[in-house]
Amino acid sequence: MKQLFIFLLLFSPVILFAQKETFDIVSFSPPSGWEKKYNNTSVVYSTTNKATRKWCQIAVYKSTASKGSIDADFESEWNQIVRPLGVTSFPQDAVAQDMGAWKIKSGSGNFPFNGDNATTSLTTISGNNVCVSVIGNTNTMDLFPRIQEFVSSLELSAPPQTADPSQTTVNQTTTSSQTTTPAQPPTAIADGYKYTSTNWPNGWVSTVESDWVEVAAGAIKVLIHYPKDGTITQLDPDPMVRKAWDILVAPRYKNLQNFKVVSPSLDWQRAYLGAANVTDATGQQRYVVLFRKNTGWMEYIAPDKASFVAQYGVDPDQTPSDAPGKIFEKMVDMAGYNRFAVDPSDLKGRWDDHYAANTYYANMYTGMSAGMSTYSSSQWFIFGEGASYEWHIVAANTYGGATNVAQAKSNGTFQSLSGWQLKFSDMEGKPKTYDCYFSVTKGSRVLWMNDAVHPGSGNFTGYSKKQ
Repeated sequence: MKQLFIFLLLFSPVILFAQKETFDIVSFSPPSGWEKKYNNTSVVYSTTNKATRKWCQIAVYKSTASKGSIDADFESEWNQIVRPLGVTSFPQDAVAQDMGAWKIKSGSGNFPFNGDNATTSLTTISGNNVCVSVIGNTNTMDLFPRIQEFVSSLELSAPPQTADPSQTTVNQTTTSSQTTTPAQPPTAIADGYKYTSTNWPNGWVSTVESDWVEVAAGAIKVLIHYPKDGTITQLDPDPMVRKAWDILVAPRYKNLQNFKVVSPSLDWQRAYLGAANVTDATGQQRYVVLFRKNTGWMEYIAPDKASFVAQYGVDPDQTPSDAPGKIFEKMVDMAGYNRFAVDPSDLKGRWDDHYAANTYYANMYTGMSAGMSTYSSSQWFIFGEGASYEWHIVAANTYGGATNVAQAKSNGTFQSLSGWQLKFSDMEGKPKTYDCYFSVTKGSRVLWMNDAVHPGSGNFTGYSKKQ
């Protein structure tokens, strides 16, 4: 019996896995270290970081009889599995992929959970008179790669006549109401790294381009602009937003109308926002918002203002000067989509991180200065031939005129467990696994790594490649 490897699902990178598990007719690579529970209809894997309250849950459901089409199966599974979570809308932009004997459809939605916002993504696979569904739920972008890796590892039995999936061509996408030719994705630039796009489980697609990372889903696009001189100044909010707009946005549009600047000051991290109706290079009307809040500048492009407001819950024309910072959370979260998988071939060379901090002390009774302490550290990886590496760290702490210096180093071999994890044979005497990803800046990338024993902690360290 041939096996259908679902590595095209969500257009994820091809990844090698070990220690497959099987549930019903599906085989997969379970996430390491997660809690596993079985019930009559599904197997569920979950993880929770108690310190950060970030969590993720992945469930595989037993196969059921197909209702005759991928659209009917997806809608039925959505109503039975997703709607009970509290998701009120149906994903209108969910698209199907035709892969020989199987058809696959994915869609996402949001729901409230314990006073927080959570995202759910449903993937339904239909064919051979059965359908199978996988659902991923999480309240953090940090754990989306775990869902992506899980879905990428799926294997289903296929009938003997099934074509080799690596030769399968997707000719069209199908929605519940009509057949359409898929929109052409943006062309990623060749920047010397293997992965230049990321397909997220909730439907967003990130693509590396020359001046920004484009993130798109349906009719909405977000451009995560790379830093550019002159766009962040010491000017008041209104002139700073206008200057950034003139540099980053204005050259690509015409017929500016209803331009508005909003910069609420209630939150300690101030938001800067400019919005207007414009005409793009194709002659289409667009509603464009330029925004930053403890991030770089991001440009949100929607067909009209109503579409933008529906997506992000922010109406620039109705946002008061004392608006709380939390209303911009969905907009801020888009910065997290500047993430791309890591291939071992991308790492050769030296990657450095430098950190420094000062702490000032005051007498609680007199208010007089009680001195200060400083901390600084440098650490670096050198990746060589044959998956070899060297790691070094040097740290210095100064207080009261005395300086203490400590250092450590290790070496060995490393392996890629997936595009999102690296395992090192020896880090201070024992093996260690890191969650990892690349973020992109103009002409370079930053390698982010975080101890995978505490997934989702968000304490990533960024390394820049030494030229």
